[in-house]
Amino acid sequence: MEEKKEIPELEKYYAVRSDYTRMYQDAYRDKVYINEKERTVIIEVDDIYEYYTNDDWIPQGNDDENSGNEDDEEESEKYDFDFSDQDITDSNNDYLYHDVFHLSHKYPNDLHEYKINPFASLMVTYPVGEGLLEFCFFDFSEEIKSLRDYGTLFSAFHKDKVDDDKIKNYSHKERFDYISETFLFADDLLLKTVYTSVFPPMFIKTDERSAALYAFCITELQKEMLRRLEFVFDEEFYPDELLKLTAHERFALYARIYDIPVKSRRTEDFEITIRMDKTALECSRLPMDVIINRLQSHVPTKKKSPLEKALGLKADTVQMFYHVPRFMAVSYEISSLHEMLDLEFSKMLEYGIKLHKCKNCGRYFIVKGNYNAEYCDRVRAGNSQTCQQIAAQRKYEEKLHSDQAVALFRKYYKRYHARSKVGTIKPDKFRKWNYQACEKRDMCQRGEISLDEFEEWLEGSFKNRGK
Repeated sequence: MEEKKEIPELEKYYAVRSDYTRMYQDAYRDKVYINEKERTVIIEVDDIYEYYTNDDWIPQGNDDENSGNEDDEEESEKYDFDFSDQDITDSNNDYLYHDVFHLSHKYPNDLHEYKINPFASLMVTYPVGEGLLEFCFFDFSEEIKSLRDYGTLFSAFHKDKVDDDKIKNYSHKERFDYISETFLFADDLLLKTVYTSVFPPMFIKTDERSAALYAFCITELQKEMLRRLEFVFDEEFYPDELLKLTAHERFALYARIYDIPVKSRRTEDFEITIRMDKTALECSRLPMDVIINRLQSHVPTKKKSPLEKALGLKADTVQMFYHVPRFMAVSYEISSLHEMLDLEFSKMLEYGIKLHKCKNCGRYFIVKGNYNAEYCDRVRAGNSQTCQQIAAQRKYEEKLHSDQAVALFRKYYKRYHARSKVGTIKPDKFRKWNYQACEKRDMCQRGEISLDEFEEWLEGSFKNRGK
């Protein structure tokens, strides 16, 4: 039997970052802004595939032929998701999703009856590092199994070969159809985390092979990024050697060990815009009171300024530019999940982000103020409390338990000590009992025996004194 060969790390690195004949990872063109002052990420999610008018698939409302209960049930399932556009509108564009992700509309009153991707056209804002952590710690195993089962079922409908040269020249309509089919095929997996939602692939064939390829990419990216986080940010990972190095030096060593590049390229866009957001305000360095004064002080005029006369401009053109400020904005064009993970990881290094491993759930969390924090403030699946709250409750119960154990010990110590003074308990037996009682008290404080068991032992240590 031929021995299975291990795939080198460098080959895995490039494999999960490649496009395949049946699966392309650059379907979307999302804009990513980084607010350095607040250390937040803002993703402007591409909506190019939401506006193709095709009467064959777009829901047409309750016409006479499609107004039955069966169709209504089908539509309700289609819209079943963790949030809706109306939820965001009702929250005044401040909708909190998965604890730390704020969702808002890119355009005012941007409501659609139906979206292929529910995140399309939204602005997603969150602290640097949170997107990477959410993706890395999500367990996709059930969703991957379900996707591969669907792939096996759908393979029977895809017998034709894929022409790679033709795919490269697909029209917008053809890409639109593939994106629609991708979400119908893989939405159970794609919509589980923010990153898989806003950086989805485009399946050319929705079959078993495509499902296997995407599963490989997802799991390998998780393994690699988790390994990076441990090696670069974990202060308890070989501390005697690695704490001597800065985070970026630790990454340089990591890259040497696993033979991956330390250099990456990304497309940066610089623009001047009238859109006012935190990132643009920070870049432009215009105080808010100055902006407000300029907006409110405009007085229209029909008289041309000397510059307007010299350049043949309309009257009030220059003044209008003064009274309606323009702002600078720097963004990155990110098309794939792996590009976003690499961007966020590099920003974590750049900003000196600190991570601790939660002693309750075992997952890394970002240290915000208290550098001694041992528990995260996230609510994990199956719980209604954060790990901090769970830890505080546990400590309270342990302290209460400990205090009750001490109270019981003192009660019986006083009782038996008094009896040893009057001679009903011999001194050597009392000293032996005191030693054993201290051990039992400590066991009770550690939870190894219950309070009832401790009290029963104390009560039975000596026979009751006769009247």
